[in-house]
Amino acid sequence: MIDRRSMQPDGEWRGVCQDCRYTFAVHTDMAFYQRTQPDLTYWLQQIACPACRHRGVRLDFRVAMSVRESCYFVTCPACQQQFTEHSALETFE
Repeated sequence: MIDRRSMQPDGEWRGVCQDCRYTFAVHTDMAFYQRTQPDLTYWLQQIACPACRHRGVRLDFRVAMSVRESCYFVTCPACQQQFTEHSALETFE
């Protein structure tokens, strides 16, 4: 769950798991994130859409579950299918 009142000036939101009440960061400023993470562009180009198998996706936003794990919410530009990808890229930040 994301509380609309949790928006920060830097484009970060706070999410909370409804089961265990764990809070995590939800980042929406993807243009800045992609500029500061050069390997991310290559990684996004390799992701295949589960619906049409097209390779390459658009990054909508990411959820930082922990220092070592993130969930990326992406959209396929070919068929507009939205889906999530899990990554351990934050390990190297």
